[in-house]
Amino acid sequence: MNPKVKKVLFALTFLPYAAVLFISLMCAVFGIDFFFSTAYGLDGFLLGLLFSALVMVAFVPVIPVCVVFHVLYLLRKIVPFIRKISTKTFAVICVIMCTIAAAIPLIHTYL
Repeated sequence: MNPKVKKVLFALTFLPYAAVLFISLMCAVFGIDFFFSTAYGLDGFLLGLLFSALVMVAFVPVIPVCVVFHVLYLLRKIVPFIRKISTKTFAVICVIMCTIAAAIPLIHTYL
């Protein structure tokens, strides 16, 4: 895999965090309905942060996959014996670990 592709993929995995912050800011400005009232400002921001993070962790497990990818990418950069693993083998390990990270919240949520 091209090193530029890995860097771009690493940068793209920060988009879910930016989406959570953007949704939270939108909720702070435009409000969010919660228990028969509308919360604005800091309360709306915190509720938007909580709900959007909950959705991206439990219902659509994007954030756990991104966290696992970040850890594996940084381990590949730092730890010398992991660097010696071939790229294809490391990609398979990364896919397996990300699949496990996606499956655990889904199993916990729906079972």
